[in-house]
Amino acid sequence: MSTRTIALTLRPTAAEKTALLRLQERFNAACNDISGVAWEAQEFNKVRLQRLCYGDIRREYGLMAQHTIRAIAVVADAYTRDHATTRTFRADAAVVLDTPRLYRVKHNRARITTLDGRVSIELGIGGHQRRQLADAVKLAEADLIRDRKGRWRLLVSAHYADPPTHDTEDVIGVDLGQTDGSCPHLMKRKKTRLATIGCNIEFGLALGANRRHQSCANRKSANNNGDGRRSIFGERTCDPYRRQSGVIDA
Repeated sequence: MSTRTIALTLRPTAAEKTALLRLQERFNAACNDISGVAWEAQEFNKVRLQRLCYGDIRREYGLMAQHTIRAIAVVADAYTRDHATTRTFRADAAVVLDTPRLYRVKHNRARITTLDGRVSIELGIGGHQRRQLADAVKLAEADLIRDRKGRWRLLVSAHYADPPTHDTEDVIGVDLGQTDGSCPHLMKRKKTRLATIGCNIEFGLALGANRRHQSCANRKSANNNGDGRRSIFGERTCDPYRRQSGVIDA
């Protein structure tokens, strides 16, 4: 079973917009109040939090029973990550609706329960969204939002059946993620790389030896005084015994 989100654009009338806006403001104000109760009591479990504030929230904000349950669940989910700071909710945050109590999508309309009762709002959707709705096995929770352009949208979470599997006789390549050298291709690449490194090392050693030999020859030539006689300071030779003992050729 896979889950996808279907974005449905609503086309409410002026009266329906007022009802949706009023629901959004009251719902998020209730979430802020519930969050304050949870923080003060340090109680973040959904069931126990519901026992603390369900009745007061319903009376104060005039929410339907299921709206109140959803608001408490939203606050409990907000504290799932950590309890380090109190959570606050914007006035234009999403309103969480479940089906079929708070919303229902049928044909070209969405029926949404507001504080003023259930309203039937026209949908502005195309063939792609219709196919998504038709192929869904089940519709789950939905978020009622108002985007930056002021459009009302319903983001529906839809469940889909997994596609059927088919037997095949073709070869399928699978990357096993082997990096321990057991793969023949990796072994070949490693050998090539090691051979290249070995050639570079041999070339470097030969080049270094050649440079040292040339340096010694240059020092020999510099120690001659020009008339074929050795310098009184001795010959600088590459022989380690000569260099350490200070032997001077006659």
